[in-house]
Amino acid sequence: MKNGKNGMRLAHRLGMLIAVFVLGFGLFGLCAFRVLQKLEVNGPVYQRIALGKDLVADILPPPAYIIEAYQVSLEMAAGLHLTPEIGVNRLKKLQVQYQERHAFWAQQHLKKDLADAFLVDSHAPAQSFFKIAIAEFAPALQEGNAAGATAALKKMQTVYETHRAAIDKAVLIVTALNEAEEGDARSEISSNTVILAAIFCGSLGLAIAVAGLLVRKLLKELGGEPDEAASIARRIASGDLSTEIALKNGDTSSLLHAIKSMQQMLAGTVSVIQVSVDAVRNGSQEIASGNMDLSARTEHHASAIQQTAATLERLTQTIQQTATSAREASKLAHGASGIAVQGGTVMHQVVDIMAAISDSSDRITEITTEIDGIAFQTNILSLNAAVEAARAGTQGAGFAVVANEVRNLAQRSAAASKRIRALIDDATRDVGAGRGLVHEASRTMKQIVDSAGEVTQLIAGISKVTGEQSASLGEVNAAVTQMGEVTQQNAALVEEAAAASSSLHEQADKLLALANHFTVTPRLGRELHRLPSTTSNTNNLSYT
Repeated sequence: MKNGKNGMRLAHRLGMLIAVFVLGFGLFGLCAFRVLQKLEVNGPVYQRIALGKDLVADILPPPAYIIEAYQVSLEMAAGLHLTPEIGVNRLKKLQVQYQERHAFWAQQHLKKDLADAFLVDSHAPAQSFFKIAIAEFAPALQEGNAAGATAALKKMQTVYETHRAAIDKAVLIVTALNEAEEGDARSEISSNTVILAAIFCGSLGLAIAVAGLLVRKLLKELGGEPDEAASIARRIASGDLSTEIALKNGDTSSLLHAIKSMQQMLAGTVSVIQVSVDAVRNGSQEIASGNMDLSARTEHHASAIQQTAATLERLTQTIQQTATSAREASKLAHGASGIAVQGGTVMHQVVDIMAAISDSSDRITEITTEIDGIAFQTNILSLNAAVEAARAGTQGAGFAVVANEVRNLAQRSAAASKRIRALIDDATRDVGAGRGLVHEASRTMKQIVDSAGEVTQLIAGISKVTGEQSASLGEVNAAVTQMGEVTQQNAALVEEAAAASSSLHEQADKLLALANHFTVTPRLGRELHRLPSTTSNTNNLSYT
């Protein structure tokens, strides 16, 4: 198929590309050959460089050759424009330059015969030359010693000639080496030029052959012209899957074959998508309806759980108040038990005091009995005294008065003693009765203490049970609250599921609209539905 724009086939375009490539490669080889010829040994550039170096060598005296130092010495000896001081300075400067160049060449890897001639044979005379010139010749000139200067100059001439002979030998060796190197280089360049030309021609032929093979293979892999494949791809991209694609005989791996397989696969996939999308739309509607019913039941369940949670919370508060009252009653009972114990202790102390009072009353009774005896004896004595006073007559009148008073006192004492005894008897009876009452009260107080202890234990048990009930109700309340939260979350999830099913329904509508955008031939659709592998793959794709 020809290109619709310029009518040029792919093979022609690739041929033009190969021609341009070959032309460029040929120009590159020609330029490279000309550059090699220009830059080869003894070529134009090489000759200009060598000529420049020769010119510099002809103009400037070389530092490694002491001819300039010898010339300075001759000028010093002739007295031509050089004083001994200036001459010595120039000799020292030339000596430094010579030593620098000698050190440089000593570090180079020269051949042995060249190194012996240049670095050894010429170096020793040069060293002697500078030594004689600076240490003997210049001082003799400065002192005006013409004979000494002439003798030193002869020595310098001798070592210079030895140095010159070594330099001439080194120059011959270098010239021979350079000629050998140039010959080797020319031979190497000539052989390499032939090799490069052969490589160039071979590469060019190989490139042409490979390009031809690539063109044939590319056309085989494409299965046709690229414009044809692009046109089919554009129609597929626009949704037209009904285009007939003609393949060459035996074509099972070209681009057009792959496009045809893709077209068939897309057609089958679109058919399955259309059926699947319709099922998804119906399923999403059913899911949305079920979600609405489930949402209503979940909200009713959540309301009932909230009421149960409120009732449990009130019951928990009541039990907590009961537990608090039980704890307070336990504290009061424990306090009453303590007070009762203290009352029992006090009653025991009262019993002991009553016993002590009874003992004291008994002792008082004994004392009053003794007082009665004393009063009786005193009365008898007063009677006896009165009888004796009567016998005494007037002289015993005073004593009779005293005896009478004593008798009165004795009688009063006896009467007082009787009253005391009567009071003590009454007190003793009262104390005895009190002791009985105190014993009865002590026994009753002990019963009260025991009862208070039992009450305390009962209230403590009630408080413990009430606390456990409160904790259990708290756990139940927490569980009910958690159930309420979970129910609310479920309600939210149901609402989200309803929204998701609604969104799924909308997406299914959009997907169906996109699937309807593709045009599939009825025959192609029937063929694809009869292919098990295609149907299986498209089903897997749709469910994925």
